[in-house]
Amino acid sequence: MDPKLYTAADGNIDALYLFGYIPYQLTPKGNTVLHISAQFGQAELIDKILIQWPSLSSLLQQPNKKGDTPLHLAAREGHLTAVKNLITVAKQLQGGAAVCKVKLRMSNEEGDTALHEEVRYHHSEVVKLLIEEDPDFSYGANSEGSLLFTVSKDTYSA
Repeated sequence: MDPKLYTAADGNIDALYLFGYIPYQLTPKGNTVLHISAQFGQAELIDKILIQWPSLSSLLQQPNKKGDTPLHLAAREGHLTAVKNLITVAKQLQGGAAVCKVKLRMSNEEGDTALHEEVRYHHSEVVKLLIEEDPDFSYGANSEGSLLFTVSKDTYSA
């Protein structure tokens, strides 16, 4: 994996232009440039990647080695704007809101959705956003048996 991937994900869009192959590279943990951008809250870069390279929209649902999508990583870190941008782009894809809900409901290897991550790390604004985006979904227990949605619904009512 080329170290330029981290430079690009740190907000240096010029690195992405100069090294067009970067979006297809993976870190040792299986993260794409979109995963890294989401994890570090690079909301503008998320938009640039997905708007300037629409063919990379598949990266929205590409899991890393732990099954985390870019949305899981942005949610875990509490990056509200990055989460909003990922949701907005998902809604703009063919299938619109239905595709977006599929992405919101994706779980990682531990059975966690992005909402589970938000509740666990106490990111109340992002919890509220995720509940508002998909209020009808019944979030079940993850692999640990945690019913985090029950906690979030009582604590963070939209």
